[in-house]
Amino acid sequence: MIFNYFENEKKLLYFEHGAEKIPDEIIAEFCHKDVTHIDFSSNSLVSIDFISYFSNLREIILDNNFLSDQATHFPTKVFHTTHVLSLNNNKFEDLNQLIENLSHTFPNLRFLSLLGNPCNPLNENFNEDDYQNYRLFIISRMPFLKFLDAKMISRSEWSIIHSTSSIREKKPEHSEVTTNMDRMSLWRKIFKTMTPNEIQGSNDDNRRYYTPLPTDNDANAQATRSSYGRVKNFYRGSESQGNRFIGNTML
Repeated sequence: MIFNYFENEKKLLYFEHGAEKIPDEIIAEFCHKDVTHIDFSSNSLVSIDFISYFSNLREIILDNNFLSDQATHFPTKVFHTTHVLSLNNNKFEDLNQLIENLSHTFPNLRFLSLLGNPCNPLNENFNEDDYQNYRLFIISRMPFLKFLDAKMISRSEWSIIHSTSSIREKKPEHSEVTTNMDRMSLWRKIFKTMTPNEIQGSNDDNRRYYTPLPTDNDANAQATRSSYGRVKNFYRGSESQGNRFIGNTML
């Protein structure tokens, strides 16, 4: 059994083993240690129950597994300290169900990535409007997010969320949005009726509003700096993407 544990970083790695579950030996050895970062990517995991054994997780990377709506049950335990969650290239299809589970289990997420899942519209049939509606839906349910799918959440997106909150609150019971597609349709209608003055902010403003990354003038940070920006390509890789866009100063 091969795994890596970096004690100084409190990081546990167990990836590319094709494992359907995390070995009991690993759970037994590390469940009482102060593990804050786990990367169990590129296995065949269908459950995430094992995270209940780790009380202080800040970063969870589970890219390239077989997590899905049907097979994956989220723990009832709430992880208030978890700020980073990467679930790239899994099998989640029902966005509404997934976000409901995530918002309950990880209420304080700052970074979330769902690239490569069927519920993510960033694929071969990529449509800008669909992806924006998808982002607005998730942001509205997870108020502490700063980054979603390798892209910083903008001031304009927050403006739309705040401007439409009253609309959603006043929506009559008989027309309540009940499905994921209905929610997307609602966001599409709202987004298209917003005026330019209501959609405030620019990319430059966004960088000033959120500053988790090192500045360009920081020569020491540049060597290891990762950055978020406009998503130009959809994800179809097989390697873990969990740490690709996250620098130490952002945690």
